[in-house]
Amino acid sequence: MKVIGYCAEPLCIITELMEQGSLYTLLHNTHAYLSPLTKIQMIRGITNGMMFIHGRKIAHRDIKSHNILVNSNNEVKITDFGISHQTQSTMATFTQDGKGTPQWMSPEILDYKSKHVNYFKADVYSFAILMWEVFSEQVPYHEKEWNQFQMINAIMEGVRPPTQALKDCPRKIVELMEKCWSTDPSARPNFTDIYPIVRSDLEWSVSPWRIPESLSSSFGSMRGT
Repeated sequence: MKVIGYCAEPLCIITELMEQGSLYTLLHNTHAYLSPLTKIQMIRGITNGMMFIHGRKIAHRDIKSHNILVNSNNEVKITDFGISHQTQSTMATFTQDGKGTPQWMSPEILDYKSKHVNYFKADVYSFAILMWEVFSEQVPYHEKEWNQFQMINAIMEGVRPPTQALKDCPRKIVELMEKCWSTDPSARPNFTDIYPIVRSDLEWSVSPWRIPESLSSSFGSMRGT
């Protein structure tokens, strides 16, 4: 995000205006229409930003729709680095401090017994939940009548948001989500692996100009006559 200036008293920074506010607000409060293509472009933008951040050995640690801002052109910017962590190693000691939001947090972060957590892989998990949220336009686990303790236990036991709730989501993205939210952190891809997938030619799979199967079969019958 472009920083325009800062103020010492009160302490604050001035950034470019993101007219639509947070992605959370856009998805769940304003209910603005987002085409499948726009959603893919948003996912690409977030992936590109995370690849940049991780490339500088910085783990965000709080990836969720609240921390993604959207401008008038539906371009996204990652924000709120208040609990980000820079490390020369992929592994770091985790202290149970309640940071983050359970719906988007990885099982190993939620497990108070975890002594060493790969924050970068934890970011990948959160990104997967965010992808699901973007395509479903629903808050993760909204259909569950869980208290926070029940939610944490369910996530640690492998419960994930239902992919059947997704609309107009390319199969490649669904498969990517499932890899990224694996319970095993080592099974999750890095953002350098994710980027080529979201940069691939996914537009055709959600294109409004795609010929429906019913018409396609009709054309095939016509060619055969």
